[in-house]
Amino acid sequence: MLAGTASVAESEELGNRLLSVGLSCEVLNARNDAAEAEVIEEAGAPGAITISTNMAGRGTDIRLGGRDESRRVEVISRGGLCVIGTNRHESRRIDDQLRGRAGRQGDSGSSRFYISLEDSLIPERYRRPVRTEPLDHPVVQREIVRAQRIVEGQSFEIRRTLSRYSQFIEGQRRQLFERRELVLSGQNQFLQEHEPDLYASHCSVASHSDVAEAERLITLHHLDAAWRDHLAEIAVLRDGIHLVGLGGLNPIDEFHKAARVSFDEITSRIDEAIIKTFRAVRMGPAGIDLEQEGLRGPASTWT
Repeated sequence: MLAGTASVAESEELGNRLLSVGLSCEVLNARNDAAEAEVIEEAGAPGAITISTNMAGRGTDIRLGGRDESRRVEVISRGGLCVIGTNRHESRRIDDQLRGRAGRQGDSGSSRFYISLEDSLIPERYRRPVRTEPLDHPVVQREIVRAQRIVEGQSFEIRRTLSRYSQFIEGQRRQLFERRELVLSGQNQFLQEHEPDLYASHCSVASHSDVAEAERLITLHHLDAAWRDHLAEIAVLRDGIHLVGLGGLNPIDEFHKAARVSFDEITSRIDEAIIKTFRAVRMGPAGIDLEQEGLRGPASTWT
C-alpha cells in the first residue's frame, strides 16, 4: 500500500498512528530523501506500507513484489498496489500522478482518495458542523473538482504574468550580453574609438595588448555591475508594481515602461564608468591590478 500525503508533518503523523496500532511502515519525505529510491522500490513488496508526500519518489517505478521477482505473483493475486490519497491536491495533475502509481503498465492496482470537509480545498460553505449526507455526495464531488479548476486557473494566470515579466527582462539581458560577448571575443575597441588620447596615454606606459586586456577587464566589471544594479532595481519595481492597478493602470504595461527607461540608461552609465575608471587607474608596464584598483567584483552575478 502507498499512502500519499500533502505535507511532511502529515506523513509523519500518519506513520506514528500506524505504528501505535502495530503496523510497520516506511515514511518517505524530504527529511530522509537519501533512501528515497530504495524505499520506493520496495513499496510494491507484499505487506509493505509506504507513506509518501506527493512530491517524493517521482521518477522511480514501483515494481510489484519489490526487488524479489518471485513475490510478484503473490502481490498480483492480492490486487496489486493500493494507492490511498489522504486529501485532494489543488492541482488535479498531482492527484493523477499519485493515482497513476497504481496499475502501471497493465499491472493490477487500485486507488482511493479520502476527503475531509476540513480540508483547505473544500469551500467554506460546506464546513458547517452538522452534515447528514456522506462525503461521496455528488454535490461535494462537484465542488471539489470546481475548486481545483479555480485554483488551477489562478495558478495559470500567475505563471503567465510572471512569464510576461521575465520575457521582457530576458530581451534586455540578451542585448547587454551581446556586448559582453564582443568584449570577451576581443572585438571591443570602445576606448580607442571614443577616447583616443586617453588610449594613447595608457599605451605609452604599457603595451597595446596589456591596455586591451585592461579595457576588457574594466568593461566586463562595469557591464556586470550595471546588470546587477538593473536587476536589483527591477526586483523592487516588480514587488510594488501591482499598486498601480489601484489607479486603473495596467501593471504589466507600467512595468515595461519603467524597466525600459531603466535599461535605456545602462549603456550611457557603462560608457561613463569605463572612461572614468581609465582616467583614474594606474597603468603599469604589466597592465592593471583589479584588486588594487578596487574593481574586483563578486564571483557570481544575478541572471
